Amino acid sequence: MGRESRTNSTLSLLLTFIFLSPLILTIATSSDYSILQEEDQNSKSVESMIYVPNKHPIGLQDISDPSHGWPDIDNIGEAWLFYRTAYYIPIDEWKDVTDEQIINGWHVLAHDYPVPSNWKEELSSIGVDCFSYLPPQGFHCKVPKLSPMILSDYGVIGAFRLDGTDKLAPDIIPILDGADFGQIMEKDRYLINLVLSGEEEGNNLLSAGIEVTMLSGVYSSVVVDEKQINWLSQQ
Repeated sequence: MGRESRTNSTLSLLLTFIFLSPLILTIATSSDYSILQEEDQNSKSVESMIYVPNKHPIGLQDISDPSHGWPDIDNIGEAWLFYRTAYYIPIDEWKDVTDEQIINGWHVLAHDYPVPSNWKEELSSIGVDCFSYLPPQGFHCKVPKLSPMILSDYGVIGAFRLDGTDKLAPDIIPILDGADFGQIMEKDRYLINLVLSGEEEGNNLLSAGIEVTMLSGVYSSVVVDEKQINWLSQQ
């Protein structure tokens, strides 16, 4: 699947442990950050829908960690994230690339395109819980200490871990840039929405000292400052 095939693909909004979104509406398409900048320069309509920063957001990304899908290795597949295209590490090269013999925790897993409708159920049979769909060929999944070989037996062709910046909704970026873009505030802090990876994560927010104003299942509203937003994006 090439870049030209994803011009009109929509952004998958449920991304990771915590997807951060302020209480304002955003309309966005899935694009590389560089493409978004180019569109912003050529079209006022983009500017009216979404804030486009002058540089890649907040500098959280660690491009030295290949497990985050930065390098284009063999081009076996890709995930269309808002700020970038992430590339899957071939599952049979996972150990060589990352120095990890097992895959454990939250990862984006890819299947050959098109993805079979029953693939999530097949992964569930070995304890892999998959949630957000990341087009065109992957899901964000919680993996319970499995070897790459076992995952390969169940159709996984590649994997990578999301970076902190991948978890931020576009409307969070003005906050971190210090720009006024209609954010809802309580005194000097911001009211934002969270989508959690599981209902138990609400207790983790409270334990971390986050002020929670609403908690219902995996959905939460919190009052935070810039430092707390940065912390949340790294969880």
